[in-house]
Amino acid sequence: MPTISKVLITEQTLKDLAAKIRGKTGKTDKLTPSEMIEEIDDIGGLDWSVLGYSGIPELLQNEYDVSVEFSKKKYPEPSNNLKGNLLIYNNENMQYSTFNSYRYAGYSVLQEVKKINIGSYAGGTSASFMFGNCSGLKKFSNMINEGTYKCTSLQRFFSNCLSLESVNNLDTNGIINMEGMFSACSKLETAPQLDTSSVTDVSYMFISCTNLKNVPFYNLPKVVDISKMTKMFNYCTNLTDESLDNILQMCISTNIPSSMSKKLSTLSVDATTSRIEALPHYQDFLNAGWTIGY
Repeated sequence: MPTISKVLITEQTLKDLAAKIRGKTGKTDKLTPSEMIEEIDDIGGLDWSVLGYSGIPELLQNEYDVSVEFSKKKYPEPSNNLKGNLLIYNNENMQYSTFNSYRYAGYSVLQEVKKINIGSYAGGTSASFMFGNCSGLKKFSNMINEGTYKCTSLQRFFSNCLSLESVNNLDTNGIINMEGMFSACSKLETAPQLDTSSVTDVSYMFISCTNLKNVPFYNLPKVVDISKMTKMFNYCTNLTDESLDNILQMCISTNIPSSMSKKLSTLSVDATTSRIEALPHYQDFLNAGWTIGY
């Protein structure tokens, strides 16, 4: 019996597993890949060679690259011998619920997401708190947003992902709400490049990201209310000068009217006045009607 570790599984493999479970349990009714999860007691007891897989190499060479977790709302966690290792999901062919919000929230066993399409599910357009409180999640990459129900909200998407260290390749075109998206991701040091051209709310986006150092420039032309930037960087005490200058440029890129009080202090940026005044885009920042506000 090979050791299973971070295996990538196709829908057909799940169907094969379902067939094997039927044989093991004596059940004759048809099991879909999702229904099979409810029936299985000890997936580790299955003989993988029956399925044509003699070990991990064959599984890793699978043509699909899909890995996430089943929703805690509808399906139980994997058996203990697979916790944190076997992440099963086929985003294109398998749909488990009619909404995205909170889909994987609280799954501490989830360690890595290699590919996911948040726009492929039947139902609403919000992916709010989708991976919230996934305290074991370390790496996340290759998020696409395609399908009939393209998502528009990533509100608190990674909130309280305390182990998250790497985030890459997120398709955020058309996303409107990023409020609290990375809140309390305390191990994140580098914020990812994001398309923010449609975003109207970035409040609390990086609040309590205490190890955050590197923040790219985010273009924010649709932000028209200063309150939608509230505490965007609260408790981010390790930002580099380049990141601080990028934040000044973010402020400049907004379309907040002059009738509002445009203060950097609203974003809770932790830096001395003298440090901010020495940044390359400080004068442009002033010319755009902004003040430090401290």
